[in-house]
Amino acid sequence: MDLIHTKGIYEVILEISSVELQKQMWLNPESKLVSSYIEAMCSIYDDHLFKEFILSGASKMKFTSEIIRK
Repeated sequence: MDLIHTKGIYEVILEISSVELQKQMWLNPESKLVSSYIEAMCSIYDDHLFKEFILSGASKMKFTSEIIRK
């Protein structure tokens, strides 16, 4: 798990947790930023190795087991 994947995970989580980013990226055809919920999920799992992050990276970064489960 490297910094590039960790940064990508953070950016995808930011996208799916921000209503303003969702409006801009998912609903605004005039925006230069384009995405969708499906693209965000594919990106976090395929491009940024989210499963590997949960299995090993999160504990190395001192996330608690409760946070990792959630």
